[in-house]
Amino acid sequence: MTNLSSVEQIEAIAKFDYVGRSPRELSFKKGASLLLYHRASEDWWEGRHNGVDGLIPHQYIVVQDLSGTAHI
Repeated sequence: MTNLSSVEQIEAIAKFDYVGRSPRELSFKKGASLLLYHRASEDWWEGRHNGVDGLIPHQYIVVQDLSGTAHI
């Protein structure tokens, strides 16, 4: 089991509303703050929203870097 405190976590902001199409996909609203754990694939991140872990689509978010600058 991974200790989450040792995993680098990245903050992201939702660019659009998204409704998950499976139980693994998270649903969120535009402007929601999302916590990213790692890139699951080219199109998906593993992350957390409102205390629930799941998949987050890359095209629907803006990733924040350590200086607070947004990356699309």
